[in-house]
Amino acid sequence: TRDAMLTKYKTAIQLGAFSTPKWEVFQPLSKYGQLITYKNEKGANVVWLVGFASRAAADAVLPQVKSVPGFEGAYVTGK
Repeated sequence: TRDAMLTKYKTAIQLGAFSTPKWEVFQPLSKYGQLITYKNEKGANVVWLVGFASRAAADAVLPQVKSVPGFEGAYVTGK
């Protein structure tokens, strides 16, 4: 669940929710952090970018992530 993931990863950039993530599309974003996924309550695969030391660190990376076509709606979640 989202709450369980936020317990493990305090801050993340949510890239989106997908029925079947196309990992080759996400791969370029791995230079900013670790790509992880979990299934939400609707059965979709939610993809997060994690490994940030703080919310400020995630906020600093967010503009680069949002500049990648397809990830304009990415946002920081957590603390």
